[in-house]
Amino acid sequence: MGIKQKLANLKKNYRKLSGKIERGLIGKKQYVYYLEHCPVKEKTVLLESQLGGSLGGNIFAILKELCENPDYAEYQLYLSCKKEQMESRRAFLAGYGLAERTKLLSVSSKEYFKVLATAKYLINDNTFVHVFIKRPEQIYFNTWHGTPFKTLGRKIKKDYAGIGNAQHTMFTADYLLYPNEFTMEHMLEDYMIPNWGSAKILLSGYPRTSVFLTKGRRDEIRKECGIENMEVYAYLPTWRGIVGKVTSKQQNERLYRYLEELDTKLADNQRVYVKLHPVSVKDMDLSALKKVVPFPSEKYDTYEFLNATDGLITDYSSIFFDYAVTRKKIILFAYDKEEYIADRGFYFSMDELPFPQTATVDELLACMNAPKSYDDEAFIQKFCKYEHADVTNALLRRVLFGEASSLIEERELQDNKKKNVVFYLGAIKDNKITRAAMEFFHNADFENYNYMVIFKIEDLKKNQERLLPLPEEVTHFGHYDNISLSLWDMFLYKLWRDKKLLPYGLVKGIIEKKAGFESQRIFGGCRVDEVVQFTGYSVDMIAALQAMPCRKIIFAHNDMEKATKGKNGMDRKLLADAYRAYDVVAVTEEEHLAAVKNIAGEKVNITVVQNVAEYQKLL
Repeated sequence: MGIKQKLANLKKNYRKLSGKIERGLIGKKQYVYYLEHCPVKEKTVLLESQLGGSLGGNIFAILKELCENPDYAEYQLYLSCKKEQMESRRAFLAGYGLAERTKLLSVSSKEYFKVLATAKYLINDNTFVHVFIKRPEQIYFNTWHGTPFKTLGRKIKKDYAGIGNAQHTMFTADYLLYPNEFTMEHMLEDYMIPNWGSAKILLSGYPRTSVFLTKGRRDEIRKECGIENMEVYAYLPTWRGIVGKVTSKQQNERLYRYLEELDTKLADNQRVYVKLHPVSVKDMDLSALKKVVPFPSEKYDTYEFLNATDGLITDYSSIFFDYAVTRKKIILFAYDKEEYIADRGFYFSMDELPFPQTATVDELLACMNAPKSYDDEAFIQKFCKYEHADVTNALLRRVLFGEASSLIEERELQDNKKKNVVFYLGAIKDNKITRAAMEFFHNADFENYNYMVIFKIEDLKKNQERLLPLPEEVTHFGHYDNISLSLWDMFLYKLWRDKKLLPYGLVKGIIEKKAGFESQRIFGGCRVDEVVQFTGYSVDMIAALQAMPCRKIIFAHNDMEKATKGKNGMDRKLLADAYRAYDVVAVTEEEHLAAVKNIAGEKVNITVVQNVAEYQKLL
């Protein structure tokens, strides 16, 4: 390798490391220390919206209640925020008089990870970073962020292998808030939570919609914006990204042409406030338009400003479920309906919605200029029946104080009480091990067992179709690869695992510590009765499953003595420890028995299993 190439590689590696540090590598590694050494702090609340990238909706409404209600005056409040948004977020909070009570935390900072590890109460509308491990003393309240119209979880047409962090949230949370039974049923079913999770279900109104049920600041906001005598619509379109073969840039150009046409045709007393997805905002400049103007997000909470409008224009966004509470006019501007449906699935047909659908600017204007002429009462009763002006305080008193409320209907998460068995199948490649597993699942005993297949999301991100042969009854749960260790321990661990430069005995304690954290991180909140390391490979997953406090089975499909040979071979001593620690070592060929005994010694429970029926008897 020449000097130029070496310098180029050094520069590349430096940039890679710098990027990791910027994204919070140091804080993530400190997180493990905080989990081990720092106690959980009572009366401390960490709030987070969209991984710190947003402040609005449920989290804003909850933060506002915590700041303004004297019942919570003793609570220390933290709010996560992306580093580049700290200044604007602080100004936004100051405008609402919330800055003094709220401490902002950069999501890439060590301080953020310390609070994540030590705050008694965690409140989120999405997911935490994938390294998150909920401690037993912590209470996690997840509100999610809307009634779904587009399919979610395993029903997503694309990226159904990447839903693991959302699943992890629902497995880990103590309380899951759903604004209607439709949301509850689809979220739980499509993320495959029943029978595995243990959260309490809270059926109640959304904190963010309570502003629609009070006069609030409607008149004040309209006056501040100079729109007292205007007919005001909000336009909140879904971000399309890539629809079919149309690029995001082309979509934005197409949308801008519609907005430009709308701007020329609106009456002088009409205004349309546009709130685009953050990705689209960067690529679209509305400054040349006069009557179609940007949403004042830097000054007003989305829902407070929506309360000041006269109607909503949207397309496939779940915002219409919330706005329906106002009983004001909702218009669907679905100019690319067929394209969008081809790319994303819906839970039910758009034609079942009561709202008028338009495809051109002229059709949109005609609906805007006509009185509301549809009946949305049945829709409101189905999706909005729990909404109430006082729901935010009721939810906080339930989560923080344990107080029941007539505004909250509590449900237990469904549990069929069958034995829960987790299988690790590696990257689920087309090989004899995977084929044996698939044969097992297609003949498995579903009357007495629930089965889950776990995998590393990175392994299937580009090959998610490998999940398709699994029977529908089998839960799949992906997790991101992670090394839950300090920087120094991680360095030593990688020298052993990747470079084979350190002996197993020197890093055994580090491996056990990592395994303990990883088993908590992956399975926190799950009811697991038995784990099966079906591949018999992957030192990370051998150790993580070995740390699980349940019955454990590990397979040996090959001559494992041969598997320990060579530069990339398995660590013989790690295998020996595993074979002794697992309750059963399942050997699929009698000729491999001797290899396992030679590695582990005589004190090991070995069983020969050669077909589906014998696999099932192991459980």
